[in-house]
Amino acid sequence: MTTSISKNEKQLVNEYCQREKFNNPLYVCTPDNEKITKGFFCTLTVNGETFCTPNWEKSKKLAELEAAKLAVKKLTITDEGLSANKRKQAPKDEDGKTEGKESKKGKTNYPNGKDPAWIAIEKVEDIYKYLTDEVLAQEFKSFLHCKAQEEKKPYPLFTHEEVEGKGYTAKLTYDGKDYKSLGVMMTKKQAEQSASEVCLRALGDFPAVSSEDQYTIQIYKGGKAIPKKTWTPPTTTAESNAVVAAT
Repeated sequence: MTTSISKNEKQLVNEYCQREKFNNPLYVCTPDNEKITKGFFCTLTVNGETFCTPNWEKSKKLAELEAAKLAVKKLTITDEGLSANKRKQAPKDEDGKTEGKESKKGKTNYPNGKDPAWIAIEKVEDIYKYLTDEVLAQEFKSFLHCKAQEEKKPYPLFTHEEVEGKGYTAKLTYDGKDYKSLGVMMTKKQAEQSASEVCLRALGDFPAVSSEDQYTIQIYKGGKAIPKKTWTPPTTTAESNAVVAAT
Protein backbone atom coordinates (compact mmCIF):
# COMPACT_ATOMS: atom_id res chain seq x y z
CA MET A 1 0.00 0.00 0.00
CA THR A 2 1.41 3.40 -1.05
CA THR A 3 0.93 6.36 1.26
CA SER A 4 0.85 9.79 -0.37
CA ILE A 5 2.70 12.52 1.48
CA SER A 6 1.37 16.04 1.06
CA LYS A 7 3.91 18.65 0.03
CA ASN A 8 4.23 22.09 1.56
CA GLU A 9 4.19 25.26 -0.52
CA LYS A 10 7.99 25.62 -0.66
CA GLN A 11 8.30 22.15 -2.15
CA LEU A 12 5.60 22.96 -4.70
CA VAL A 13 7.39 26.14 -5.75
CA ASN A 14 10.71 24.29 -6.10
CA GLU A 15 9.17 21.57 -8.27
CA TYR A 16 7.33 24.19 -10.32
CA CYS A 17 10.60 25.99 -11.13
CA GLN A 18 12.29 22.71 -12.02
CA ARG A 19 9.45 21.69 -14.32
CA GLU A 20 9.31 25.06 -16.07
CA LYS A 21 13.13 25.20 -16.25
CA PHE A 22 13.26 28.46 -14.29
CA ASN A 23 16.08 29.52 -12.02
CA ASN A 24 15.78 28.36 -8.42
CA PRO A 25 13.33 30.43 -6.34
CA LEU A 26 15.09 33.17 -4.35
CA TYR A 27 14.03 33.88 -0.76
CA VAL A 28 15.22 37.05 0.99
CA CYS A 29 14.26 37.45 4.66
CA THR A 30 14.50 40.89 6.27
CA PRO A 31 14.30 41.39 10.05
CA ASP A 32 11.57 43.75 11.25
CA ASN A 33 13.66 45.90 13.59
CA GLU A 34 10.85 48.33 14.40
CA LYS A 35 8.85 45.74 16.34
CA ILE A 36 9.36 45.04 20.01
CA THR A 37 8.87 41.35 19.27
CA LYS A 38 11.42 40.57 16.58
CA GLY A 39 10.20 38.94 13.39
CA PHE A 40 10.92 38.60 9.68
CA PHE A 41 9.45 39.66 6.38
CA CYS A 42 10.21 37.62 3.27
CA THR A 43 10.44 38.46 -0.45
CA LEU A 44 10.27 35.51 -2.85
CA THR A 45 11.30 35.87 -6.50
CA VAL A 46 10.03 33.29 -9.00
CA ASN A 47 11.09 33.84 -12.61
CA GLY A 48 11.16 37.62 -12.15
CA GLU A 49 7.88 37.87 -10.23
CA THR A 50 8.10 38.88 -6.57
CA PHE A 51 5.88 37.89 -3.66
CA CYS A 52 6.23 39.77 -0.36
CA THR A 53 4.72 38.74 2.96
CA PRO A 54 2.37 41.48 4.25
CA ASN A 55 3.03 40.69 7.92
CA TRP A 56 6.06 39.65 9.93
CA GLU A 57 6.55 36.05 11.03
CA LYS A 58 8.32 34.67 14.10
CA SER A 59 11.07 32.92 12.14
CA LYS A 60 12.70 32.94 8.71
CA LYS A 61 11.30 29.50 8.01
CA LEU A 62 7.72 30.64 8.62
CA ALA A 63 8.27 33.83 6.60
CA GLU A 64 9.56 31.82 3.63
CA LEU A 65 6.61 29.45 3.86
CA GLU A 66 4.12 32.36 3.86
CA ALA A 67 5.81 33.87 0.79
CA ALA A 68 5.64 30.49 -0.94
CA LYS A 69 1.90 30.29 -0.17
CA LEU A 70 1.40 33.61 -1.95
CA ALA A 71 3.29 32.32 -4.99
CA VAL A 72 1.34 29.04 -5.08
CA LYS A 73 -1.96 30.91 -4.97
CA LYS A 74 -1.01 33.53 -7.58
CA LEU A 75 0.61 31.06 -9.99
CA THR A 76 -2.09 28.41 -9.35
CA ILE A 77 0.48 25.71 -8.59
CA THR A 78 -1.07 22.36 -7.65
CA ASP A 79 0.44 19.04 -6.66
CA GLU A 80 -1.73 17.27 -9.25
CA GLY A 81 -0.48 19.52 -12.04
CA LEU A 82 3.14 18.92 -11.09
CA SER A 83 2.65 15.17 -10.88
CA ALA A 84 1.15 15.06 -14.35
CA ASN A 85 4.20 16.93 -15.67
CA LYS A 86 2.54 17.69 -18.97
CA ARG A 87 3.15 20.77 -21.04
CA LYS A 88 1.10 22.01 -23.94
CA GLN A 89 2.63 21.17 -27.28
CA ALA A 90 3.87 24.25 -29.12
CA PRO A 91 2.14 24.97 -32.47
CA LYS A 92 4.03 24.10 -35.62
CA ASP A 93 4.55 26.19 -38.74
CA GLU A 94 3.82 25.22 -42.32
CA ASP A 95 7.08 23.28 -42.59
CA GLY A 96 6.20 21.20 -39.54
CA LYS A 97 8.82 22.89 -37.34
CA THR A 98 7.98 23.90 -33.80
CA GLU A 99 7.47 27.67 -33.54
CA GLY A 100 9.94 29.48 -31.34
CA LYS A 101 12.40 26.57 -31.28
CA GLU A 102 15.87 26.96 -32.68
CA SER A 103 16.61 25.10 -35.90
CA LYS A 104 19.83 23.25 -36.57
CA LYS A 105 21.28 26.48 -37.98
CA GLY A 106 20.60 28.29 -34.71
CA LYS A 107 17.78 30.50 -36.07
CA THR A 108 14.30 31.00 -34.66
CA ASN A 109 10.98 32.00 -36.17
CA TYR A 110 10.83 35.16 -34.04
CA PRO A 111 12.23 38.43 -35.41
CA ASN A 112 14.45 39.12 -32.39
CA GLY A 113 15.39 35.49 -31.88
CA LYS A 114 13.47 35.21 -28.58
CA ASP A 115 10.06 33.88 -27.69
CA PRO A 116 8.01 36.99 -26.72
CA ALA A 117 6.12 34.95 -24.11
CA TRP A 118 9.29 34.59 -22.03
CA ILE A 119 11.31 37.28 -20.27
CA ALA A 120 14.94 36.42 -19.65
CA ILE A 121 16.26 37.99 -16.45
CA GLU A 122 19.93 37.25 -15.94
CA LYS A 123 20.27 39.21 -12.67
CA VAL A 124 17.78 39.87 -9.91
CA GLU A 125 18.43 43.60 -10.26
CA ASP A 126 17.13 43.51 -13.84
CA ILE A 127 13.61 43.24 -12.43
CA TYR A 128 13.62 47.02 -12.05
CA LYS A 129 13.01 47.32 -15.80
CA TYR A 130 9.52 45.90 -15.32
CA LEU A 131 8.52 47.79 -12.14
CA THR A 132 6.93 51.20 -11.68
CA ASP A 133 8.79 53.84 -9.67
CA GLU A 134 6.22 53.50 -6.86
CA VAL A 135 6.93 49.78 -6.51
CA LEU A 136 10.65 50.12 -7.10
CA ALA A 137 10.98 52.68 -4.29
CA GLN A 138 9.95 49.95 -1.83
CA GLU A 139 12.27 47.24 -3.17
CA PHE A 140 15.82 48.69 -3.21
CA LYS A 141 16.56 47.21 0.20
CA SER A 142 15.36 43.77 -0.95
CA PHE A 143 17.52 44.00 -4.07
CA LEU A 144 20.54 44.83 -1.94
CA HIS A 145 19.86 41.81 0.29
CA CYS A 146 19.65 39.67 -2.87
CA LYS A 147 23.00 41.04 -3.99
CA ALA A 148 24.58 40.21 -0.64
CA GLN A 149 23.16 36.70 -0.80
CA GLU A 150 24.41 36.14 -4.35
CA GLU A 151 27.89 37.46 -3.53
CA LYS A 152 27.94 35.57 -0.21
CA LYS A 153 28.68 38.74 1.74
CA PRO A 154 27.22 39.96 5.06
CA TYR A 155 23.91 41.77 4.84
CA PRO A 156 24.09 45.60 4.95
CA LEU A 157 23.93 47.30 8.37
CA PHE A 158 21.73 50.37 8.76
CA THR A 159 21.99 53.25 11.22
CA HIS A 160 19.58 56.19 11.50
CA GLU A 161 19.75 59.81 12.56
CA GLU A 162 16.71 61.90 13.37
CA VAL A 163 16.75 65.45 12.00
CA GLU A 164 14.85 67.65 14.45
CA GLY A 165 11.44 68.57 13.08
CA LYS A 166 12.18 67.27 9.58
CA GLY A 167 12.56 63.49 9.37
CA TYR A 168 15.33 60.90 9.20
CA THR A 169 18.56 60.12 7.40
CA ALA A 170 20.14 56.67 7.10
CA LYS A 171 23.59 55.25 6.53
CA LEU A 172 24.30 51.70 5.46
CA THR A 173 27.55 49.78 5.57
CA TYR A 174 28.07 47.17 2.87
CA ASP A 175 31.28 45.34 2.01
CA GLY A 176 33.32 47.74 4.13
CA LYS A 177 31.96 50.96 2.58
CA ASP A 178 29.38 53.48 3.81
CA TYR A 179 26.50 54.87 1.76
CA LYS A 180 24.17 57.64 2.96
CA SER A 181 20.57 58.37 1.99
CA LEU A 182 20.09 61.11 -0.58
CA GLY A 183 18.85 63.44 2.16
CA VAL A 184 16.16 63.74 4.83
CA MET A 185 13.29 61.26 4.43
CA MET A 186 9.90 61.16 6.11
CA THR A 187 10.40 57.76 7.81
CA LYS A 188 13.27 55.47 8.80
CA LYS A 189 12.19 52.89 6.21
CA GLN A 190 12.24 55.46 3.41
CA ALA A 191 15.70 56.57 4.53
CA GLU A 192 16.91 52.96 4.40
CA GLN A 193 15.45 52.51 0.90
CA SER A 194 17.17 55.72 -0.25
CA ALA A 195 20.55 54.62 1.13
CA SER A 196 20.07 51.26 -0.59
CA GLU A 197 19.33 52.99 -3.90
CA VAL A 198 22.46 55.16 -3.56
CA CYS A 199 24.52 52.03 -2.83
CA LEU A 200 23.16 49.98 -5.76
CA ARG A 201 23.65 52.81 -8.25
CA ALA A 202 27.18 53.45 -6.98
CA LEU A 203 28.06 49.76 -7.40
CA GLY A 204 26.65 49.65 -10.93
CA ASP A 205 23.74 47.31 -10.24
CA PHE A 206 21.33 50.07 -11.28
CA PRO A 207 21.93 52.75 -13.95
CA ALA A 208 24.01 55.70 -12.78
CA VAL A 209 22.34 59.15 -12.66
CA SER A 210 23.85 62.53 -13.38
CA SER A 211 21.80 64.59 -10.91
CA GLU A 212 19.92 64.12 -7.64
CA ASP A 213 16.52 64.75 -9.24
CA GLN A 214 16.99 61.56 -11.31
CA TYR A 215 16.97 59.28 -8.26
CA THR A 216 13.81 57.22 -7.81
CA ILE A 217 13.49 58.19 -4.13
CA GLN A 218 13.50 61.95 -3.66
CA ILE A 219 14.29 64.03 -0.57
CA TYR A 220 11.29 64.64 1.69
CA LYS A 221 10.23 68.29 1.29
CA GLY A 222 6.71 68.28 2.69
CA GLY A 223 6.33 70.26 5.94
CA LYS A 224 7.75 69.32 9.29
CA ALA A 225 7.48 66.21 11.41
CA ILE A 226 4.71 66.53 14.01
CA PRO A 227 6.28 66.79 17.50
CA LYS A 228 5.03 64.50 20.25
CA LYS A 229 2.56 66.20 22.58
CA THR A 230 3.35 66.18 26.27
CA TRP A 231 0.66 66.63 28.91
CA THR A 232 1.23 69.42 31.44
CA PRO A 233 -0.76 69.19 34.69
CA PRO A 234 -2.90 72.26 35.55
CA THR A 235 -1.31 74.66 38.02
CA THR A 236 -4.41 76.49 39.32
CA THR A 237 -7.75 75.42 40.82
CA ALA A 238 -9.61 77.06 37.94
CA GLU A 239 -7.62 75.06 35.37
CA SER A 240 -8.25 71.84 37.32
CA ASN A 241 -12.00 72.49 37.33
CA ALA A 242 -11.88 73.16 33.58
CA VAL A 243 -10.17 69.81 32.97
CA VAL A 244 -12.75 67.96 35.10
CA ALA A 245 -15.62 69.71 33.29
CA ALA A 246 -14.15 68.81 29.88
CA THR A 247 -13.98 65.11 30.77
